[in-house]
Amino acid sequence: MERDMDGNWGWLENPPETMNTDYKNALPGYLTSYDKLLTTAKTRSEFDFVLALIHHGFDSHSDPFETTKRTFHAIAATQDRLDDYDVEVSIALWLYGHIIEASYPYQIIGDMIGIATGQPHRNPIFAPDKCGGELSPGRKITEIEDAAKAAGLKRFVKPLRASWNADLRNAVFHSNYAIVGDNLRLLAVGKTLPVSKVLGRVNRAIAAFEAFVNVLDVQRSQYTEPIQIDTPYYWGSSSGGKVMVVVREGYGPVAIYDTVGDIDVASPAIVGRLTAQEMTLVNQGVFHLPPRKRPDDITRSTNLKSTEPRP
Repeated sequence: MERDMDGNWGWLENPPETMNTDYKNALPGYLTSYDKLLTTAKTRSEFDFVLALIHHGFDSHSDPFETTKRTFHAIAATQDRLDDYDVEVSIALWLYGHIIEASYPYQIIGDMIGIATGQPHRNPIFAPDKCGGELSPGRKITEIEDAAKAAGLKRFVKPLRASWNADLRNAVFHSNYAIVGDNLRLLAVGKTLPVSKVLGRVNRAIAAFEAFVNVLDVQRSQYTEPIQIDTPYYWGSSSGGKVMVVVREGYGPVAIYDTVGDIDVASPAIVGRLTAQEMTLVNQGVFHLPPRKRPDDITRSTNLKSTEPRP
């Protein structure tokens, strides 16, 4: 794929003929939609844009979306090695269910729409339902669409609606579907759909997921060095209306560093995703952090039939 200076994406070369048509047709447009949404938000308020990107409140080893990304690529790679039709379709459906339920893309997209219209960064973006639980993806998509439509940005959130199907999601998560030949039966709603049509929806969801991940990576990668950015009116600061963006090598922005005055003393104020070691470096004035690796001493247990207790 290639991206022009205006954020329009396209295939650099003709994709393989074996590539799913729904995925192939959807991916460039989805990349373009998300890229232009994030660029619009950044142009309106780079401070709030960076706050949204650093996803504060999680570190990189306790962030559910990081786990989802690693799992997604591993599961998707197994598709090429399967020779059982039912298993192949079921794994595709399970993958669909997992990525369609991931909370972080809805949070970021909803947040970016607000930022693009002049609202400050918000986390979380969605209020709980009347029982105090998290909204369903369908309700999140509706709220995002309503906000985007009011702001004239609805074209940027098309990938979300194109991915979503409530009947399919419910059938997958309640294991209430049956593969019968070339058809998929959704028993709870009495529907029978061609597997090819269902996999079209799955591939559009995969394209939307990959577009979201890749656009975030591209936007983050533009921050290669620590920089100072302007603060908005609501940010109390003693640094003259500027804050420092802390950057991790090979990743992008991970924190915002500022000083806040307390009578005659300026104290550091750090918002972001940092380890204890990184926090020490930042407090020493180091704003360009070294690359971070996952621990090598993780004990892995993958034998699902083991009778031994898992750690």
